[in-house]
Amino acid sequence: MFVAASKTSGWILNRDGSLYASRPGRPAHLLQTLPGRPLGLVVSPPPHPTLVALTAEGIYLGPAGDRLSPPGDPPVGTGFLALAGPVERGQPFLVATTRGIYLVGSDGRLVLSPNSPRLGAGATLTEMGDGILLAGDDRGTIYALYSTGWTPIFQILPQGGLEGVPNLTAIVGVGPDAAYVATLGFGTLLTPDGGYTWYRAAPSADVVALAALGPIYSSKPSGLVLAATTSGVFVHHLQTLPAPPAYSGATQTAQLLGTAAVTVVAAMLVIGGLWAIRRRRRRRLFV
Repeated sequence: MFVAASKTSGWILNRDGSLYASRPGRPAHLLQTLPGRPLGLVVSPPPHPTLVALTAEGIYLGPAGDRLSPPGDPPVGTGFLALAGPVERGQPFLVATTRGIYLVGSDGRLVLSPNSPRLGAGATLTEMGDGILLAGDDRGTIYALYSTGWTPIFQILPQGGLEGVPNLTAIVGVGPDAAYVATLGFGTLLTPDGGYTWYRAAPSADVVALAALGPIYSSKPSGLVLAATTSGVFVHHLQTLPAPPAYSGATQTAQLLGTAAVTVVAAMLVIGGLWAIRRRRRRRLFV
């Protein structure tokens, strides 16, 4: 089952392909039944959200609240794998296929992203607040789309012994350039800088799904990251990471002079202490 929400409206895509819409004060009602095994459901940001559903049979989209229909030029003979929605208004949807990753506009036009990776059956996708795209494949490799094109940025290591590389189950972007990655073996991994560095984050259990709630894409993100694991559901409260102080103008000069003065005084005290110890030792030689 997949769920998407925009303001006070929500949509549910069940395993049998039935798509329901819900609004406050009204019972959920069936919009339509989509063919094929459901693979994803996402909605673009307001004020005019577009709802996109992905099944094994194809892509279906339309204005949120209306019936969905396939785009005019779907790729023929393509196996569909995963779906991700935009963070900012005007950004495209992402659809991973056996041919690569397609960018899908709100008008339904599909464009194959040049040199995009072929992710395989375990494909995962996410968009970040600053426009960076992250994708993971079934071999534990994570790719990023920067201004220079697609590039592999991280490889999950084997667990040891005969375990092999843990499966990558989900990627969720939070903040302008941070993301959490869920694995079956290493728990969650965190990149705070768009994929350049990575850290292991709790929980350490096998994580089968991730979700985020609240203003997670603001310049100072807050909200919740939920991790569904084999041993229960874990909640993480997002916090802004500490950053080094930034100085400018006269403040910077004063800070530099103060640092230099403290360094000189500390050096003089150390030299004076060493000189006193050496002088005392010399006196002891003549006693």
